[in-house]
Amino acid sequence: MRLYEHEGKAIFKKYGIPVPDSYLLKGVADLTEVPDDFFPAIAKAQVLVGGRGKAGGIVKVGDRAEAQREVERLMGMRIR
Repeated sequence: MRLYEHEGKAIFKKYGIPVPDSYLLKGVADLTEVPDDFFPAIAKAQVLVGGRGKAGGIVKVGDRAEAQREVERLMGMRIR
């Protein structure tokens, strides 16, 4: 079974397994849903391949401005 990370988290939540708070962003505009006190945070590309961290698909963001830059970058990436 191949799942995106957010899909796996949803299954865990359904069965009462604790997971960290997270937000699924489909674009930079979705950052408005994320409260300021959520930062610093980790931005992760949602892909169905291994090695996303080595490819630059996982990055720590310190504030909303940095998150915006990194989300734009992640959305434009191709991770294989």
